[in-house]
Amino acid sequence: MGKYLDIKILNNGPGFLPEDINKVFDKFYKSKDKRLESTEGLGLGLFISRKYAEAMGGKIEILNLNNMAGYRLKIPVEKSNISKPSVKLYSASGFFSDIN
Repeated sequence: MGKYLDIKILNNGPGFLPEDINKVFDKFYKSKDKRLESTEGLGLGLFISRKYAEAMGGKIEILNLNNMAGYRLKIPVEKSNISKPSVKLYSASGFFSDIN
């Protein structure tokens, strides 16, 4: 098994509702949770975060721990044998294909 960078981001706000856990990474999803002060935004931040994590071979998931809630980002890391850096370009086409 390889090495991973494991980042957990937690706060003491309300946890995620069970019905939201499998939806929060969907494009344009906004929770209907009445405990939240605001649901402003387009619902794209977590969708894009998931796409970036997957593009790096990792994953992002919801955490509900006691009185804490947040996210866990886990991406593989490995030492590079490349003597000079290379740049890889990724296309964002298809991310926003349903926006006119």
